[in-house]
Amino acid sequence: MTVPEMDRTHLLRAAEIVRAAYEEAMRRHGFLSSTIRVVSMYAEQSLAELDAASEDERDLDALGRALGDVAGGLDVLIKRAPDGDVRLHVNNPQVGGRFCEDVSVGYRDGVRVFLWSWGEAIASIGELGEAARRLACALDG
Repeated sequence: MTVPEMDRTHLLRAAEIVRAAYEEAMRRHGFLSSTIRVVSMYAEQSLAELDAASEDERDLDALGRALGDVAGGLDVLIKRAPDGDVRLHVNNPQVGGRFCEDVSVGYRDGVRVFLWSWGEAIASIGELGEAARRLACALDG
């Protein structure tokens, strides 16, 4: 099980526990139906956002592994911003760390792609090897 899957599993279990405790408390006081609908709506929205971020994280993790196959020696780290934005930070320590890039995932013409930090497409998600080669070439001192 990957880290995003474990995070999701733990979040789902915690949500079940909280929901059960909340339902019992609301049942005792007669406020259950309308309140639980509001709580459920927010929980479902949060889980949908987590699913979207997890997909990006899985794709970026795959790119990081592909980079290891194409060009050893690059440092890769997945970073998550407070707003939920996920990026793959790639650094070439062989040139003193001067060459680095933050890759993200987005859409261009309806296709999911890896993006350079300035927003230009590197390659589609399906072209993992090509994306890794282009990134390694750009970071080669």
